[in-house]
Amino acid sequence: MSDKKLNKNMKKLNLRASDSKPLKIDPETIPNLVPEKILSEWMVGDESPYFKVQKIDFPIKANGYNYTKSFFESYISKLNQRPIPGAKSGHEISWGARGTTDIILIGAKVEEKKNDKGSVFLKNYIPKEGESGSNEILIKEAKSDMIEFSLVSYTKDERVELPDGSVSYNVIGSMFGERNDIVGYGEGAMEQKTNILEEENKRMDKKEILAALGTLKANLEVTLPEIAKTLGLESLLITDEQKTNLAKHNSVIKLCGTVDPVELIEGLKKERKENADAVRSAKITESFGVEVFEDTKKANKARVYAVKVLGNDELTDEKVNEIKADELYKTLALERSDINNPDNEIGELDKKNQVISKTGVKVRKI
Repeated sequence: MSDKKLNKNMKKLNLRASDSKPLKIDPETIPNLVPEKILSEWMVGDESPYFKVQKIDFPIKANGYNYTKSFFESYISKLNQRPIPGAKSGHEISWGARGTTDIILIGAKVEEKKNDKGSVFLKNYIPKEGESGSNEILIKEAKSDMIEFSLVSYTKDERVELPDGSVSYNVIGSMFGERNDIVGYGEGAMEQKTNILEEENKRMDKKEILAALGTLKANLEVTLPEIAKTLGLESLLITDEQKTNLAKHNSVIKLCGTVDPVELIEGLKKERKENADAVRSAKITESFGVEVFEDTKKANKARVYAVKVLGNDELTDEKVNEIKADELYKTLALERSDINNPDNEIGELDKKNQVISKTGVKVRKI
C-alpha cells in the first residue's frame, strides 16, 4: 500500500522547455471570478480590453510534482477575493522580493472529465499600462503567440510512498502567494495552450464594430441594406416606392411655392367635392324635378323619395329609369298633377272665370 504524508509549504516556480499549441476560444466564454467592483477599477477607460486565455489539462506533472484537480480548484478560488497578479518579465527569484503587476488573472473555468481528469482555463487581462510601463509590445507578443504563463504558489503537497518503494509527490492545494507570471514561449513548466485568435473571437466594442463596418462599406464588401437586415432594421430603410413618393412630394412643394401644400390640396379637394355635388344636384333636378315647387312653395315629394332611394349610388340613366318605374315614385309624381290634392290648393277658385282669385293662375278643367 502507498503511504501519504503532507509536506511543508513550498514555493514553486514552474519552468520548462516544451512546445505549446494555439488555442481557439472566445475569452467571453470564461467567466470573470474577481469581484465586479474591483475589476471595474482595473478596466476603467479601456474601451477595447485584451484577454489572454491559457488551458492546462490535469492531472499534470511539472518539475517532478503531480498537480491535481484539487490544486487548480484551490488556486482559482482565490479569485473570489482579488485578482492574481503577474509580471511580464518573468519570475522574481530574489528571496522576499515582490514581482511587478503588469497583468492580472481575473477569471477561470474548470471542465471535468472522469477520474478527476479535466482542464482548467485561466483568463488573463492585459491592461494598456502595467506597473512596468506600457504593455503595447506585450499585447502584440500575446497576439503573436510569443509568450506563455507560469504559475507561482506556496503549495500544499502530498508525499506518496508507492508499493515499489519509490516516492511520488502530489500538489493538492494552493496556500498563498499566487501569481501567474509571463515567461518566454515554451518556458512554462506546465504543458499549456494559449489563444492567439482573439482578433477573430474577442468581443469588439462599439467603436471597433463601426470602424470595421465603415471599412467593409468603403471596400464595397457590404451594403447598408445588408447591415440593416442583420440588425432587424429593414423598416428604417427607404424603399424604391418611398423614393418615388418623395420625388412626387418634392415636385408638389416646388409647384406650391410659398403656399402650404396641405392647405392647397385640402382646398382643391373641397372645391372638387362642391363641384361634384353641384353637378349631381343638377342632374337630379333634371331627372326628378326641383326640390321645392315655385308656385306652392312645397317640397317635391317625388324628388325627396328618389334621392332617398338613390343614396350614394352613381346617378346613371339606368338608375334614373329604375326609380321612375317605382310604383311609389309614380304615385308621388302624379300627386303634383291632381287638382283634388290639398298640396295643389294654392287659392280660391272663381268657377265662372276658372281662375284662382289670389294668384290669377289658371287651373285646367278635369
